[in-house]
Amino acid sequence: MEQTNLYSAQRIQQRAALALAKITKLAGYTVGLDEYWPGYYRVVDMPPAMQEEAVRQLEREAQVLGSMGTMAQYGVTLGDKLLLYRTVIEQLQDLPQEQLNTAVTWAQFKGRLNKEIRAECAKPISPRPAWLKARPDGPKKEETHDHTAEAGGNGSGNTDQIRGGGQP
Repeated sequence: MEQTNLYSAQRIQQRAALALAKITKLAGYTVGLDEYWPGYYRVVDMPPAMQEEAVRQLEREAQVLGSMGTMAQYGVTLGDKLLLYRTVIEQLQDLPQEQLNTAVTWAQFKGRLNKEIRAECAKPISPRPAWLKARPDGPKKEETHDHTAEAGGNGSGNTDQIRGGGQP
């Protein structure tokens, strides 16, 4: 039983590390678990009830960022996401009045927003749209960490540094 739990813990940590490595690659700077869940540097240190959901969210985030193409680097932080949404909302507000006065369900509204976000992300970013801010160097970097090695790789993957360093 204990060996099964150990295997499960290793597997969940590998999935989290792989998702974070993908997010890091797409973002263009190292993104650590503690940026999504402050105080946690490894998913196995989270309460057991949170672990699977956290990994699912990270995997979904990697998938969504991957669908954003070159815009992924501008879709990681809350501020990034708000800028993108604000841009799309402003574009939708410029629609003809008859379209704005048409009843839509919340599901239709969400679908329309997602469609417009995909369209905005499909636009080339050179020259950069005015709403895109210059990307900072990323978060403060203190500790070297290799997500790929943690995910079971050979250690030749991402060797960028991440914030953090200790256990909570």
